[in-house]
Amino acid sequence: MMKYAISILALVLPLMSSAATESDVSTGVYSDCVKWTTINGVEHSKGFQYILNDDDSMSLDVLYYTGTDKCEGDGEVLLHAENFTVQKKVAHKNTVFLILAKNEDSGDYYEMMFSKDRVMVSISDSLPIKYDFNRTLLLKKVQ
Repeated sequence: MMKYAISILALVLPLMSSAATESDVSTGVYSDCVKWTTINGVEHSKGFQYILNDDDSMSLDVLYYTGTDKCEGDGEVLLHAENFTVQKKVAHKNTVFLILAKNEDSGDYYEMMFSKDRVMVSISDSLPIKYDFNRTLLLKKVQ
């Protein structure tokens, strides 16, 4: 348990210490693509995309791609979440630092912690958020 706490701190401290300046805006598209596995010589990848809009609406997509390690082409939708209710928001002027939201469709809780150009998304089935590396994404801002 202590090992997980130290690992989470290692991720969170750089995010919080490089907190965005007032001129940065947290809304936008954040994504990542990871090579997932190779089966019988065929590469597979997973693509992750989180979108935060000016009106605090948001969506999260997880797509599975066959035949590419770069998330190219049309992926199979593994998760599409967009029906969120914001539970808590920490912001200063145009910069959001933290959003805690509940997905009304699945009942899961999502915590998004923002830095200048990244967001760490943690998903938990209850509050307080249970940090699990298998349910945590670190995404880079692309727009």
